[in-house]
Amino acid sequence: MGFVGHASGPDDIWAEPGGGGYPILSWQLSPLPGLPRFSRGNEEPNEPYLVSESEGLNNVGHNPRLMGCHFKAVADLDLTGIRLYSIGDCGSSYIGSFHSNGHVISHVTINGERHLGVLCALSGEVKEPGVVDVNMAGSSPRVGGLVGENYGGCCDPML
Repeated sequence: MGFVGHASGPDDIWAEPGGGGYPILSWQLSPLPGLPRFSRGNEEPNEPYLVSESEGLNNVGHNPRLMGCHFKAVADLDLTGIRLYSIGDCGSSYIGSFHSNGHVISHVTINGERHLGVLCALSGEVKEPGVVDVNMAGSSPRVGGLVGENYGGCCDPML
């Protein structure tokens, strides 16, 4: 379980209330916590967030506020030694676009019981996909190096 401001899991799910007490959903905080930082850009298709570091890709994780955003890789992303938090899930699939821009995501290790892939659940679009050296462990019947479950999203034919 990830808490906002802790490295224990995906950000933006749970938060510890300022005055103590039981955890709350982060979108119940006022003001909302800041989003992860990316090289440049914004969430729009014509000016996507630029992902230049592996940790930047991992920051997207299960962050519900980023599931409709647009991203573009500007470097190869080596996930060696990084516990990947897959993007999207069956309750909140990724509806934005991810453009690999000719770059590859490599050395991916995914463990889990649900849809396994860099993109756990896709309803959006993937352009120029590239993943190499993917290792998965779990009991999911829905497994793919890049996309675990495609809910009608668009992937380039290179997939």
